[in-house]
Amino acid sequence: MKPGATLDVQLKRRYDLIPNLVSTVKGYAAHEKESFEKVTEARTRAMGATIGWRQGASGKYAESDP
Repeated sequence: MKPGATLDVQLKRRYDLIPNLVSTVKGYAAHEKESFEKVTEARTRAMGATIGWRQGASGKYAESDP
């Protein structure tokens, strides 16, 4: 067996794993995007509810106390 044969085998095995790694990262990125969108939507709804709650009967915004 040639001295470099073991290295060639290891490099080939690593190269063969790259598509699996890419697929995993794509799946995780899709999950992160979906999670971010849900959080953003929930925050937008919450902010809208807060603004609506602070709005007085006259339609003007009430002053908020910190």
